[in-house]
Amino acid sequence: MFRYQRNCYTPVNLVVAILWLLLSGSSREAEAKTKINVVLKNETTIDYCGSKSEKEILISVNLGRIYSSDSLFGCNFEIKYDTNKIKLHTALYVNTLAEFFEFKQVSFYKNGTVSGALLTGMYDTQVFGDKPLIVLWGNYLEDCPDTSTVNVSYIEFTDEFQKEVDKSIGAIVQGTIKDKPERHLITSFVSDTLFFDSDSTGNTIVKVLTGAGNKLKKLDMTLTLVGSEQFEIKDIVPRNNISVDSLIKINDDYLIKTTIQDSINGKEILEIKLKEKQKKKETGEN
Repeated sequence: MFRYQRNCYTPVNLVVAILWLLLSGSSREAEAKTKINVVLKNETTIDYCGSKSEKEILISVNLGRIYSSDSLFGCNFEIKYDTNKIKLHTALYVNTLAEFFEFKQVSFYKNGTVSGALLTGMYDTQVFGDKPLIVLWGNYLEDCPDTSTVNVSYIEFTDEFQKEVDKSIGAIVQGTIKDKPERHLITSFVSDTLFFDSDSTGNTIVKVLTGAGNKLKKLDMTLTLVGSEQFEIKDIVPRNNISVDSLIKINDDYLIKTTIQDSINGKEILEIKLKEKQKKKETGEN
């Protein structure tokens, strides 16, 4: 009789016991999940004055180290970027976790959206390792220094995944110019002596030497006029493969903004015409 009472449960008690087990089990499962950050990284240094290959971008999507016990079976995601500054066009799987998913689909849209889905196959084997989830390949579009970002719109995992996303951190894409030996520019005057005509005008020529690898499109120069109380600049005339866009006077300095049409290496590029305001008084003995 005692043994029967120990092993016998009323239907109500049995339902309560099952419910308690389910609730406690789901509570323990929630507590077991650790939080992770989804971090985008730009893996390249962009040289905006370089060749096309030197303006390539590699954006990696990182989850940190994933263990087999984390039960990563699949995910889908969306990434956004500014199409005026960069363009992403290809998904790379080699040496990433994406390499081990049987189903992979990544689409690139003209509005700057990348959507992707990764899923294990019929054997349902979890993916793990200390590698980026996936890498996206693209190009920097600007020809000048600038900064842009690539951000995660969302990322979702299958229910089995034992980690939760705390926050997403975007990648900063910055265009820089590399310091190379061939990248130099030297300006000089053809003559160090200035002769004035009878009408008190004279001119001098500016010459440029550049590195062989220079591909200049714009050139801004500052000309400082020493002795502005005696001289003034009347005109600046462009010569070879260059045009003057603007001339801005700031105190005794002149900011000259130009556009380059072709190579100016070793060429005379500007003729600077000056006017003598007043001639120096000559002194002598009677």
